[in-house]
Amino acid sequence: WQNITTMTNKEQRDNGSGLAFSKDMQEVSYAYTTRHQLLSNYAPNVYKTVGTDYYNIVIDPTVNAVIKEQIGKANAEGLITSREGVTALVNEEVAEICSAYGLNVTVIIDNFDFTDAFTTAVENKQVATQEKLRAQTEQERLTMEAQQKSERNRIEAESAAEIARINAEADLEVQRINADAAEYAGQKEAAVNTAIAQSVTPELIEYQYALRWDGKLPTYMMGEGSTPIVNLPMMGEEE
Repeated sequence: WQNITTMTNKEQRDNGSGLAFSKDMQEVSYAYTTRHQLLSNYAPNVYKTVGTDYYNIVIDPTVNAVIKEQIGKANAEGLITSREGVTALVNEEVAEICSAYGLNVTVIIDNFDFTDAFTTAVENKQVATQEKLRAQTEQERLTMEAQQKSERNRIEAESAAEIARINAEADLEVQRINADAAEYAGQKEAAVNTAIAQSVTPELIEYQYALRWDGKLPTYMMGEGSTPIVNLPMMGEEE
């Protein structure tokens, strides 16, 4: 052998960065990390067709091209919150291209950076959005409190009306009961008097008189058409 070239098949790590423009023409700086590995059985072909500097010839240009492509499809503001989604798309496309060379490549987008003017504009927008949200939240709170107060007033008014209705019905019921009681008392007294009147007969009067008589005859009792009763001595008594 005249020459021996060593090519590692261990996983390697490299960093890179670049500049691109978003769909809305905002300047975007990006930084990324790659983890890449050369498969052993592809080493002779890679050496023959690409050489030992396959990272700078294949991997790095491919990664940059794909990142720029994905950034160009998105608005700058959307990139702030969708870095993971862009990373997934970049990895899918880079893996497909590099696998043809026997290279396993994984890309991690570390950061998107924007111009100061754009960053300030986004911050101001976020502040305005937060203020709007705070105002809406405050308005919703006040509206809810007003609705709750109105509902409480309605409930209190309905409760007061219901209590008044119940008290009125109770008063009417008490009056009805008192009236019924008075009527019943009158009816009872009338019934008693009627019963008494119906039960008084001459025989009953004589009977009651006999019960109350002390056995002494009256010494004199006179009335129209009456014969005087004279207290005469009994036989054998002295006059």
